[in-house]
Amino acid sequence: MTAFHGGAGKKGMALIMAIFSLLILGILAGGFMTSSVTEYKMSFNEQESMSAGQLSEAGLAYGYQWLQNQDPAPCQAGGSIPLGSISVVSCGTTNPVIYADAANDCSEGGFDCSDIGGDDRTWKYIIHADGTTAHGTQGATEIDVSVGYDNSSCYAQFFERCQAYFGDYDVVKGPVHCNGQMWIANKNPPDYPPWIGARFWGPVSQHHNSFKKGGESGCGGGTEPECFATFYEGYETGVDKIDYPPDFGNVVDGIDPNYVWEKNTRILLHADGTIAVWNHALADSTVMPIPIPGVCHVEFTGGEGDADVSGTLNGQLTIVVDRNIIIQDDILLADDPRFNPHCDDMLGLVAAYKRDGDIIIPDVNPLGVDGDRIIQAYLIALRSDGKLDVVNCTGRDREGILYMYGGLVVAEITATEDWHFEHGYGTDTTHDKRGCRCPPPGFPPLKDHNQPITKVSKCEGSWREVY
Repeated sequence: MTAFHGGAGKKGMALIMAIFSLLILGILAGGFMTSSVTEYKMSFNEQESMSAGQLSEAGLAYGYQWLQNQDPAPCQAGGSIPLGSISVVSCGTTNPVIYADAANDCSEGGFDCSDIGGDDRTWKYIIHADGTTAHGTQGATEIDVSVGYDNSSCYAQFFERCQAYFGDYDVVKGPVHCNGQMWIANKNPPDYPPWIGARFWGPVSQHHNSFKKGGESGCGGGTEPECFATFYEGYETGVDKIDYPPDFGNVVDGIDPNYVWEKNTRILLHADGTIAVWNHALADSTVMPIPIPGVCHVEFTGGEGDADVSGTLNGQLTIVVDRNIIIQDDILLADDPRFNPHCDDMLGLVAAYKRDGDIIIPDVNPLGVDGDRIIQAYLIALRSDGKLDVVNCTGRDREGILYMYGGLVVAEITATEDWHFEHGYGTDTTHDKRGCRCPPPGFPPLKDHNQPITKVSKCEGSWREVY
C-alpha cells in the first residue's frame, strides 16, 4: 500500500514540474516574442525616422538649389514661398518652403531699394522642408541662408593698392577692403591729439598678410596694427583679392545724345531736379532735367574729357567721365540720407571710363584755408591706377576735413594730407548703406575671384551665400 501511494506522488510531482517548465518556457517565449516585436518596431521607427529625415534633407537641397537659381532673388516678407512637393519613388514626399526675412521689405517680387532695414549687406532666408514617408512618418529640417551683396557701392572704401597712410585725422565708418597693403601711421600725444592712429568703424580686410606701419610708436613701442589705429569691428589679413576694376560694360550705350558732351564740361546740380551744363559746344549754360535712365557721359575728344561737378542733386544720376572728375566745391543730395535713410536721391561719379583719369580735389584757394569739403556720392576711378588726389597737398595749409558720404572705389588715395598732418585734409568717410542693395544707375558688380555670383536684376548688384 505504501509503495503504491509513493509512486503516484512522484508521478504527480513530475506532472507539476512539466507544467511549470512549460509555463516558464511559454513566458520566456512570450518575452522573446515581445522583445522581437519591440525591436522590430524600434528598427522600423528608426528606419522611418531616418527616411523622413533624408526626405527633408532632400527638400533642403532642392530648396537651396532653387534659391541659388533665382534672378532676381525671391522676396515675400512675413510670408512663405512654397516650392511644391518632391516625390521620391517608394520613399515618400517632401515639401520645401522658403521663408523670407520679414525684416526686409519687398516690392514687385524683388527688393525695395529704399529699404535698408536689418543688416544692410545681407538678405536672410529660412529653408524649411517637411518629409513624409510612404507610411506617414513625418520629419522636418530647417537651415538659415544669408545672401550677401557684393557690388562696387558695398564699401565705404575699396582700394586696389590702398591709401598712402591712414593717420590720426582719418575716420572710416563702413566696410573697407584693400587688394594690396594698408599703410597706417600715427603721432603720439601730447604734441598731437589724444588718440592714436586712424579709426575704422566697420570691418577691414586686405590681401596682404600684414599692415605697413609708420610714425612714432604708440602703446609702449608696440608694432601691432592696433598701436597705430583703432579697429572697432576688427580686421582680417591675407584674404582673397576682389576683381578690380569694375566692369561697366556698355552702360553709356543708348544715352540720349543731349546728355553726351565732348571735351571738358562743367555740370552744376540743382536742388529742383535739373542740371546746368557748360560745354565748348554750348554758347551759354543749358539747364535740363535729369535724364531717364539717369546716366550722362562726358567723352574724351581732342585731348580733353574732364568733368567739373558740384551742386545739389534731386534725383538719381550717374555721371560717367572718360577722364578726370574735378570736384571744386561741395556735392550734396537734396534729401540728406544721413537724416532720411529712405530717401531716393543718389549720385554716382565715374572717372577714367575710357582713359586714365583720377578724382581730383583742386587747390581752390592756394593762399588761404578752404575749410571742410562735403561730397555725398559714390566715387569710382575705373582704371586700376585711378586715384583720389588733392592737388598741391603738401603746399597748402590745413584745410579741414574732407567729408565723404557714399562710397569710394579707387586704386589708391595718393594724398589728402602730408605725413606730418600739417597740410591738406583729414578724411571722414561714411558708407551710404543704400548703395549696397541698389547702387546708382549703371553701377557695376564686383566679383570675388573664387566665389560665383548671381546677378540681382532689379538692383543691379550681385548676391552670394555668406558663410
